[in-house]
Amino acid sequence: MLEREIATQLWTAPTRPVAVRDASKTTPTADDATPSVTRAKGLRAGRDASGADTAIATELVTRGWTYVMPRPKTSQAKWGNTDARTTWWSGYWKNDDLDLVSTAQPSESDGFKGDGDQPDWRRGGSPASPSGVEWLSSESGGPASGG
Repeated sequence: MLEREIATQLWTAPTRPVAVRDASKTTPTADDATPSVTRAKGLRAGRDASGADTAIATELVTRGWTYVMPRPKTSQAKWGNTDARTTWWSGYWKNDDLDLVSTAQPSESDGFKGDGDQPDWRRGGSPASPSGVEWLSSESGGPASGG
């Protein structure tokens, strides 16, 4: 007899392979916001961006930051749906190398460490389309048209 599995969430968190580190090299810490590890994939394609956006995104990706696109809680919550009753998981920045999370875009003024705030659910319709920097620094998600 087949058993039915009940879905408990609309999407699953993306999985990333664990990087194998050279034991002779030191592990980066939160105090060292300039890790030598870079994302091999580079910047995300699918959208035109200005030279300034490309430069900022390249700097962030080089420092290990990735933008995680907002995610809908239900199937009714879609990009472009302005229905204020829909709920979304806020977009945020993460740095797996330094184990940091930020709801604000990391910048030179904060030492590329971000604000340290954790993302949370938000109500009020779909979020704004991602900026050029957010799109280029992300790996997946976002509006189908690229914004």
